[in-house]
Amino acid sequence: MLIKKHKHAVAGLAETKEAYLALENSLDTTKTRVWKRQEQKAMKERGELLRIFEVKADKGNAFCTSTQSIMLIHNTKLQLKLKSAWL
Repeated sequence: MLIKKHKHAVAGLAETKEAYLALENSLDTTKTRVWKRQEQKAMKERGELLRIFEVKADKGNAFCTSTQSIMLIHNTKLQLKLKSAWL
């Protein structure tokens, strides 16, 4: 079962990588540096700082916070590293 899930995840990495690169290239580098620092601080200090990862919604229209975008990038990078380790 785990091998099947892994193969499925590896197969989806091509799409994930393309989306990641598009997202990363569309973001302002100044803002991403700030968001990455916020992410690092939240992961280090935890507690209330972890609220930056919560999804926010405005009258039914969900949107990602900037930090959530960074987390998407971070998770995609991690997936790419895991893929490389398995190959």
